[in-house]
Amino acid sequence: MKRWLSEHRFALADVLARLAAHPLSVILNIMVVAIALALPLLGFVVLDNLKPLAAEISSDPEISVFMTADATRAEARALASPLSALPGVTDVHFVAREEALAQLETRPGMAELLAALPANPLPDAWVVRVAMTGQEGGANARQQQLAAAIAAMPKVDHVQTDAVWVERMEALVRLSSLGLWLVASALAIAVVAVIFNTIRLEVMTQREEIELAKLIGATNRFVRRPFYYMGVLQGVFGGAIALLLVALLLIPMNSALADFARLYVATFRLGMGDWRLIALFLCTSGLLGFIAALLSVGRHLRHY
Repeated sequence: MKRWLSEHRFALADVLARLAAHPLSVILNIMVVAIALALPLLGFVVLDNLKPLAAEISSDPEISVFMTADATRAEARALASPLSALPGVTDVHFVAREEALAQLETRPGMAELLAALPANPLPDAWVVRVAMTGQEGGANARQQQLAAAIAAMPKVDHVQTDAVWVERMEALVRLSSLGLWLVASALAIAVVAVIFNTIRLEVMTQREEIELAKLIGATNRFVRRPFYYMGVLQGVFGGAIALLLVALLLIPMNSALADFARLYVATFRLGMGDWRLIALFLCTSGLLGFIAALLSVGRHLRHY
């Protein structure tokens, strides 16, 4: 066990010394790896933050039911039982015209506009929440059926559904995820190619040292181990710098998002995720480096 640990310590120290001997080329190689890893990482961070928001919005689609302008409050509230009895309806909420006006006045620039009006132009309304179905397009079909039934109720002026928008948003998220995986796969291959070429050049540089080490009894594992460490270290260092780059990019992005969300009286902030996702990313980047080293060593040291 001590011998095994000492061999690994020797290999790691040897690799660190060789990397320190050529700092400029090492930094440039690691920066190329970092940029290639940072691009898909930023996309995954954004999507990971958007998915909970999309799930919250699309968990239970809503139908907005607007009453006619001449409907009395009693006539509007009389729809509570018929709406609740509809199949698939999970909740109904009455929005009085005064409440709707108060909410609208909180929007930037709306208070002055509404103050110029002679009377409240908003009707009483109901918000009907519908349970999602597991079938593709089920939410849209159910909402359309319910909308037709609600539109036939007395004193109902207009019915607005949001299932189509929800399904389009979910389809966009799925398409974005697929596109990100394709980009990430292409850039992962690029990372492997960069580290592969770096290891190849290092093997060529050390060929005479390798031949001498073999003559004095060095094993294949002893010869190849430093190159494996070199690949893993380049992958891990590149992943760490990619995390730093993405964290720095999130600062101006969150600032812009805060200004945008403030217009809608909301808050939204992009985060890097918990430590487990960060650890998984570093392990993945290290694994890419190991794969590159394994392929390069297997190709160029097959006789050693």
